[in-house]
Amino acid sequence: MTLCLASFTENNAYIVGICDAMISNDDWCGDSMAMKARPLPNDWCMMAAGDQSEATPILESVRASLLQNRDKSLLSTVTYFQQAFYELLNSKIQHMLKPFGMNLENYHEIGPALGPTFQSLLFKISTAFVDAKFLVFGYDSANNPHMFTIRDRGDVEYFDTPGIAAIGSGQTAALGHLFNQRHSRYRPYQRVLLNVCEAKFAAERAPGVGRTSLVVVVHPSGEHFTAANLDEARKAYERVRRKPVTKSQRHAVKTLIAKLESAHPAEGAKPLRPTQQPAQLATPQNAPVGDEPIH
Repeated sequence: MTLCLASFTENNAYIVGICDAMISNDDWCGDSMAMKARPLPNDWCMMAAGDQSEATPILESVRASLLQNRDKSLLSTVTYFQQAFYELLNSKIQHMLKPFGMNLENYHEIGPALGPTFQSLLFKISTAFVDAKFLVFGYDSANNPHMFTIRDRGDVEYFDTPGIAAIGSGQTAALGHLFNQRHSRYRPYQRVLLNVCEAKFAAERAPGVGRTSLVVVVHPSGEHFTAANLDEARKAYERVRRKPVTKSQRHAVKTLIAKLESAHPAEGAKPLRPTQQPAQLATPQNAPVGDEPIH
């Protein structure tokens, strides 16, 4: 439950990212409680969505690997994230096996004796996943920008070509706003920064997306810039969003309503009017006729 969004800018001059700071579960939620954007060694940056308690060990594992290896390449960074996912996933599976006296090395040998219980356990193992998602972006040693997401069982998607990606419950709302604005990775830095902020504001209507925001801007040099006070951008967005309906828009709606046609008449919309009563049900003498009340 969150929003993490990032976009390249014109001439790959910057990468602009934004995220919220809300934490929520089935029982409670709170804004301004989570730092979901973190710098990484080798000038990368990551944003996390989903279960933050599972994001923490992955982040620490990746950080340690990057500190040991100063390789800034995309593939090395992806590999370290996948290794961290596998480690956490194996830890979760070990936890499932432990009550039965099994581990990852011997459960295929010991497990079959458990019968249906083992079959149920195998299903849980096959469907286990990490409930944390990451949006990662940065520049390699040749100053080429890169962006990817990783989730579930270490599944990776690359977004170098579109130059824009989002994760979290606000993903659809944010991307929809950007597409409506004809957003592109080739827009100037200032325009991208404003578009990304407005997309975050639009996504706040989605469940679990908090109002508090953090902007992160990454430069090819590896320098990171951050901003948390987005009041001016929000005021500009609210002024546009609350703009009254124009005369031409009202006219367009009236014209549309006038041209609406019923494709399927509502069932029972018109009363039945039989043209002739069957002979066997001929009205007896002195019986009520038409709409006269029946006593």
